[in-house]
Amino acid sequence: MRTFLFAAGVWTLSGCSTGHRFGIGSEYPPYPSHIVSESGTLVQDTVGGPDYPIEQFRDAAGDVLWLGRFVRRRPNGAAIFRLTDTLRLPPVDRTRFLVTGDCTLGGTPKLELLALVRVEDVDTFRTIYSVWRVDRRTGRFVSLPSTAGVTCANAGWGTP
Repeated sequence: MRTFLFAAGVWTLSGCSTGHRFGIGSEYPPYPSHIVSESGTLVQDTVGGPDYPIEQFRDAAGDVLWLGRFVRRRPNGAAIFRLTDTLRLPPVDRTRFLVTGDCTLGGTPKLELLALVRVEDVDTFRTIYSVWRVDRRTGRFVSLPSTAGVTCANAGWGTP
């Protein structure tokens, strides 16, 4: 089941001088002041389309993912993105970890996969709780019906 972060589809940016409403279709940065960035990754273009940033934030209700689409650069070179989708994550604690960009399906690397995995001291996560795919054509998160065949690299394994 999918729960969207934006009640009624909009936020009001409390720290933004423009005071514009924020939701799907809005351009960013800046970010709403009531969220805290946890992590992020970039699904780079390999199919002739735009790059997609995936950002994980925490707010009062828990963790949420944002999916954006690169739209342009500011004169100073900073990237501007358009919010295309959000995904409220199931509860994440010390026993679960979100892996982005380091998963395979049937042994084939799939940069567009994200998976909620069990934290283990292993080189490859094999206990997968949930898996989603970034649909680069639609700019949406798609929940996969099964975790079968999905594994994810533990990028920090073996480092002190």
